[in-house]
Amino acid sequence: MRKFTALLMSAILVVTISAVSFAAEMGGNGNGQPRPDASANAQASDERREETRNRLEEFKAFQGRMKQHRERAIDEMQANNALRAENARLLGEFRDSLELLSEGETSLTEETMEAIGGYMEQIRAHRDELKETRIRMREILKANGRYRSEKNFDALENSFSEIASIQQERNQLMLRINECIAEMMKLLVSEV
Repeated sequence: MRKFTALLMSAILVVTISAVSFAAEMGGNGNGQPRPDASANAQASDERREETRNRLEEFKAFQGRMKQHRERAIDEMQANNALRAENARLLGEFRDSLELLSEGETSLTEETMEAIGGYMEQIRAHRDELKETRIRMREILKANGRYRSEKNFDALENSFSEIASIQQERNQLMLRINECIAEMMKLLVSEV
């Protein structure tokens, strides 16, 4: 019976102490009166809440800007793919035209051969530039992982803007390649 009484008294004591400490944490001193620093704690809590609200708004605005950058980069990439397909088609036509000329035993003039060689050099240079832009984009994408882990949102946003700009640069290079191929086709047509 003594053990039971001691156990019961211990439980009552623990519950009472917990209730008093809980009341003290919630802004009272255990006897129904607020703590003197309760208004300071409430003000600090309000400030933290406001700061959190501001951060949330900033993050939502950041997400909106990121969505725009991502959509722009995707649009540029799709244009890039279309230009790449156009390059392949034009090169195929050029090769077919060369084969037809060789089958017909038509020889190209020295002038035409030199002009085509010049255009081919330009195409090689543009392709080298395309490789460089691809390397730059890969480096930016690698850095994006680091920016995310560091929560460096400004750098992350700038990197997506950079990627879209590089995609535009790639599109311009592919347009130049298309122009070179079109000029080579004109040279072939003029020889026939």
